[in-house]
Amino acid sequence: MSLFKWHADGGKSHSGIPGSSASDRVDAAMQAAKLFALQSAHSEVDVSRALERLRRGAEQGPIIWELYTGLLGFLKTVFQGIGTSRLYGQIFDREPKGRGAHFDVYDEFLHPDFPWVALFNLSGDAVVSVCRLPDSLGVRYSLAHPEATDEAYEARRRIAEEALTDPGAHPDKGHLFSECGLIIPQQRDGPDWIHNIVPMDERNPGRFAKFAVTKDDTRHLYQRGYDLVNDLLRHALLLAPAPGSQASEGKPRRRCNLD
Repeated sequence: MSLFKWHADGGKSHSGIPGSSASDRVDAAMQAAKLFALQSAHSEVDVSRALERLRRGAEQGPIIWELYTGLLGFLKTVFQGIGTSRLYGQIFDREPKGRGAHFDVYDEFLHPDFPWVALFNLSGDAVVSVCRLPDSLGVRYSLAHPEATDEAYEARRRIAEEALTDPGAHPDKGHLFSECGLIIPQQRDGPDWIHNIVPMDERNPGRFAKFAVTKDDTRHLYQRGYDLVNDLLRHALLLAPAPGSQASEGKPRRRCNLD
């Protein structure tokens, strides 16, 4: 049977899709390609240049890290030169539909030389959407929520949804595959970046780890479930079920209200 079907108006469509033409399909593919334009870093040079822009205070959107050198390689490139005494991390289970579009508020707790948080995708593939938070919405949020509370956590999701439903919003998209990372700017003077990470398969949403370098006062991250990276990895290994055991890890309660 032919893949093409003739229609009464004399046109033909591919795979039986009424009104579809080669030019329509090309246009649709080009529009999809424009959306999937989120910046990616494929080498250590790419990563270094992007992070240096953040240190200088230049506007730099989130970056997908695609070096595929594993978790330790990720930490080495994204937090180069920092000792383990200030590098903190936390492991999260991703929810079937993601955690909703939002922006993070880690900035005041971070070391000035590392104004970003970095997410490493341990498992599960996802689509990332990114959009700059309009300054007016950022000011409104800051005035209403000077502290990172659970109420503020929910408010960031409402504000992010409001921003994304604006007709002028044009979020960039990218693929966040297993063993890839996402670097999210957290500059004190902004801008804030809305991001939404949605699993490709709700049955396998996956897990991710998030990392940040703190200033001298570490209690804020400790209180929100973060540990020094060495302790985080050691605990993860100790809690892993022994081979052949029937033990299953319960889903931890969300403790962090900074994201």
